[in-house]
Amino acid sequence: MSLRRELFHLPSEVSALGKLILVFTLAAIVAIIPSTALAQARAQGYTTWDENYFYAAFRVDDPNVVGTNTKLASNPWEDDCVEIFIETDNAHRSGRSAKTIHMAVSAAGGSAFTVGSDNGTWQKKQIVSFKYQAGIEGTINNSDDLDAGYTIELAIPWFEMGVKPPTPGTIMSFNALIRMHGDKTAFASLSPNVKSESDIHDASKWSDIVFTGPVFGAATLSREKIVSAKYVARMPLIDGQIAPGEWNKNTSFTIPLPIEMPKLPKHQLQKTVATYYFYWYQGDPRKSAPFAHVREADGESALTDHPIKSPGPWFSYDRVEWHKEELSDMKKAGIDIVLPVYWGDAANNAGFARKGLDCMVEALRELKREGSPYPMVGMFFDTTAFFSAYGAKPDLRDEEVKRTFYGMIKEFFQRVPEEFRAQVEMGDERAGRPCVIVDLYTPSWLSALDESFVQYVNERFSRDFNANILWLGDEGYAQFKCLDGYVSYGAGLGAKFSDAGIVKIAAVGAGYDDTAVEGRTTPIRSRQGTGTYKSDWTSALANNPHWVIVDGWNEFHEGSELCASRQYGRAFIEETKMQVLKFRGPKEYDTRFIRRNVPNVIPQDRICQAEFVIGNAGNRPWLVSEGYALTYRWYQDGRLIADSAVKVKLDKDVQPGQMVDVTVGIAPAGSGGRVLTDGDYELRFEMVRLADSKPLSALGDRWFSVPVRVGAVDAAKKAAWLEADGPVMMRTGAAYSYKVRVRNDGSTVWKAGSTALSYRLFRQSNYIHGWSDDSLEEISVAAAKSPLPKDVRPGEIVEIPIDVVLKDKNGKSIATWKQSDAWSYHLKFDLIEGKRWFS
Repeated sequence: MSLRRELFHLPSEVSALGKLILVFTLAAIVAIIPSTALAQARAQGYTTWDENYFYAAFRVDDPNVVGTNTKLASNPWEDDCVEIFIETDNAHRSGRSAKTIHMAVSAAGGSAFTVGSDNGTWQKKQIVSFKYQAGIEGTINNSDDLDAGYTIELAIPWFEMGVKPPTPGTIMSFNALIRMHGDKTAFASLSPNVKSESDIHDASKWSDIVFTGPVFGAATLSREKIVSAKYVARMPLIDGQIAPGEWNKNTSFTIPLPIEMPKLPKHQLQKTVATYYFYWYQGDPRKSAPFAHVREADGESALTDHPIKSPGPWFSYDRVEWHKEELSDMKKAGIDIVLPVYWGDAANNAGFARKGLDCMVEALRELKREGSPYPMVGMFFDTTAFFSAYGAKPDLRDEEVKRTFYGMIKEFFQRVPEEFRAQVEMGDERAGRPCVIVDLYTPSWLSALDESFVQYVNERFSRDFNANILWLGDEGYAQFKCLDGYVSYGAGLGAKFSDAGIVKIAAVGAGYDDTAVEGRTTPIRSRQGTGTYKSDWTSALANNPHWVIVDGWNEFHEGSELCASRQYGRAFIEETKMQVLKFRGPKEYDTRFIRRNVPNVIPQDRICQAEFVIGNAGNRPWLVSEGYALTYRWYQDGRLIADSAVKVKLDKDVQPGQMVDVTVGIAPAGSGGRVLTDGDYELRFEMVRLADSKPLSALGDRWFSVPVRVGAVDAAKKAAWLEADGPVMMRTGAAYSYKVRVRNDGSTVWKAGSTALSYRLFRQSNYIHGWSDDSLEEISVAAAKSPLPKDVRPGEIVEIPIDVVLKDKNGKSIATWKQSDAWSYHLKFDLIEGKRWFS
């Protein structure tokens, strides 16, 4: 590296040190960074001093932080840890003389202080005068997730070293060591001469540290001789967090580590609780909707246990209020995801399958408008529907059967709006687009199958929904190794667990009694109060699963229900709540990123808005008075590239169990305004506590990772449809008000004077054997137009109100849909400029 002469600055107090060169330019710092790939892990070290303490801080890259030493005078070197060594007289003697001290701090928070002796040995010394703090970005001792690393800050009193504070120009022997015990057991040393365990406590192989006054131009240029400048403004706060401007970057040093940081995050598997939801009940014989699953033909009850309000006309899949009460109770019990049990064949589509989903979605909308918590929705695909559709067990290797298989999945997710679909982020080829959840019932209703159905559905689902699928299913599919996790229905008969897939799943049940179901002879499994259920949870938690599925929220036929019932009241709701707390652990902070709509591509010259639904799953409320905010940081190849100055403060208290909507502006730039170059990046979103500027990831929480690309977008006119707040069931000819939220993902401004929101109506059906074919027919309606309320810049979100009236151009009401119709109406919003639709 060559630098012009005028860039050099030699402070008079250290200019006589010979080998030491101090350079007043950040460019020179690059000289000590190894020329390795960005993905290589490293530790960044900082030092400073004053009249009382020597200070040091380390930011260590570590994808799998481990540690068990949490106390003073423990053995931190058994963990991921940082160790520093100082020889105060700079004699570089062999071994550890009485002039040497050593301090080690574990990522888990334990520490040890040792001193040398005249015979070259060393021993621990119990002191309490030093200060230190560890902070973890990730979760300790959890190999299932990806950690960013950890931070150690420490301060050692000079008197504990047996010396007075140094004067500018003082040199001591010094070394820093990073130990790794996670994915790889190894250590890395600042001094290149320390290469083995026997070298670690040998001061003759340590580097030097040169103490200077508060000189802004001081810089470290060599790992064999580092610089420690006296702090200028105020001493560092020893809190386990390296704050901007707290430490002198010019005198920092880098220790390359013999591990690599993954370029993409691992699968982001949060601890999740789901339940099966049987929504096939119809207890009102007066309705045209088929009376079903409540009474036998002779009038006897078809249920072993009964709902708490009794199975009257209100106990019905086409009653929004019934769904609303059940969904609300699920969330009160701590359940994250509801899995409606879906039958997609002709008979059930004409009955409960589609209409019940519509009513469930209306219930979710009401809960959302009220600000009440609600579970997100996945799909439990009851494969019994294949036998119902074909009259026999079909072969899923057959192309036509695959068409039916996908048609049923498509029908389900067309009826569940994106805003209510459960999302899971995976770190493989699915990274960047959230996965919806499909859980498959037993393959025993199929005559044959292979793994090809997964790719068949994935390709079509990605095209139709711009999303991926997280596949779960019965353990009978495990032989094909085609799903992400395996769990068999029926935990009412006994707890289950499988770690055969990426997602480790446990299933628990309350008991089982299907004596009311004619023709069955299944053994009864007694509930023993709540004892059986507690026992299932105990065995489940012992396996440390990612997911727990509580079997049969409201399976009254089989007497395995957990919901409120006449037999057990709300006992199992309350017990579920307690067990879920045990499952998640006593975490003060636990942020759940429930839903997001971050754009895949962000241009350099743009601020793009993104919306999040965030849940507080910890045991500490997020109070406005304390100040909590959502922020993000830019990473590339596992390495922090840029902090963001954006912190979106929450404007309301969020109690444990509650959710909050947050909109954040994303700019491809750091806090200093430096614009990022085009390329692939990783955005890490997390909550931060504003009172002390601590990211919650430093307090045991997790960040949320989204891969994005910085670069040009591929279309001038492109809309990302985020939400349409309005009814999913409408009376023909009546007027309804909607609020539509859409983001400008194109490259040009939408002008308020020339662009408007409108809608189109389609009659659509999906291929299902014996029921319907793929068809899409536009129905001519007198569609209203709603002009944009303002110009909408690229990256900006706008909410547009619009009134929808489903009449034809002659003012006549359109035909009413019936449950027996194989098709459904689909209302599709679109932007129009002049006479040209954006789509």
